[in-house]
Amino acid sequence: MLSEKAGIIKENSKLIVGERNEKTDQVFINKAKEMSSKIIFVPDIYQDIVYSEIDYLNKNIHTSIETCKLLNLENLNNEIIKRGIKNITLNNSLFGRWSLVNNNPRVIFDSAHNEAGFISVSNELSKISYNKIYILLSFVKGKEIKNFIRHLPKKSNFYFTTLKIERSMGIKEIKSNLGEIINFDEDPRSAYRKIKTEASKDDLILVTGSNYIAKEIFNEN
Repeated sequence: MLSEKAGIIKENSKLIVGERNEKTDQVFINKAKEMSSKIIFVPDIYQDIVYSEIDYLNKNIHTSIETCKLLNLENLNNEIIKRGIKNITLNNSLFGRWSLVNNNPRVIFDSAHNEAGFISVSNELSKISYNKIYILLSFVKGKEIKNFIRHLPKKSNFYFTTLKIERSMGIKEIKSNLGEIINFDEDPRSAYRKIKTEASKDDLILVTGSNYIAKEIFNEN
């Protein structure tokens, strides 16, 4: 699988890798050498510069900056970079990357949809305080969601829903993964309204599990 990903490296090109991983670095290094391409590991360039308090967003920003530099974009300086980061949602309609959309209770949308994403979400949750946490989840078919959910706080109030797409994971597959469903509603907006009714101002609501769910219930805020 990893060797297939490395197959995107083209001859005499430049490869930008956003993070270091001792299990995968050498695969990319070897493939880049084979293709006579230059490989750049972003963490080797950006070590102490912090653009976002969200760790994985900070990594993404560093990777984007280095990409822009290699594309020789004109007039790229620190002031433009900071302004772009501040207005990223406005400029790109980017939504679902640890997006805070409400307070009292705090509501966060994140489009994590694989285990690495859930680990990042878990890391961010550990930095904030709340009374109770409600987590609304939806997934596409074929995901090993048990491996994802194990990274979330044990005392979470879990709710599951479906998506209005053909690839949506239904209740049968969710049950086969988890064995037990705490709460399920096939309508994402209905599930979200129920959670907001139950949550107090000191609680946290997290909506995650796919790239699609945030868009389906965003107008409910």
